[in-house]
Amino acid sequence: MKGIKKPLIILLVLILSIRTTGAIMAENGGADHIMPKEEDYMFSAGAITGLSTDFLSGLTDEQKQNIHLVIPGTINGQTVTSIAKDAFKLSYNTKYSGCRFVSLDLSNASGLTSIGENAFYGASGISGSLKIPSKVTAIGNSAFRGCTGFTGTLVLLGI
Repeated sequence: MKGIKKPLIILLVLILSIRTTGAIMAENGGADHIMPKEEDYMFSAGAITGLSTDFLSGLTDEQKQNIHLVIPGTINGQTVTSIAKDAFKLSYNTKYSGCRFVSLDLSNASGLTSIGENAFYGASGISGSLKIPSKVTAIGNSAFRGCTGFTGTLVLLGI
């Protein structure tokens, strides 16, 4: 029984830390990535406008450096159709001060039709392949400007 107490306490602390940040932590290549949940995104009329300040203020400095953006297909039952202008813009944006996006997954956003101007401007930490859902018909100017970390290829899903 004594040997079980310590692992249970560690597990409880981990569960509480996840619930406190409102995010999911995932082990990926030795680095902990914070993945915002549906409710951590600001959302209006089908458009994701960024991450909530409550979510961001609940992160440690280390967690802010390891944000894995997984754009959901729906939020509160409503289809995500766009990523708004400046939604995740890191350059010249104090809201995301100290933040680094390390990956971007749009594969769940099957209803996504547009990505706004400067949406990911300056997010140089995003790496991997950029997979654009097939329904995307518009990508704004400088949407991915400064995203120099992409190491893979551009993939248009469903095409």
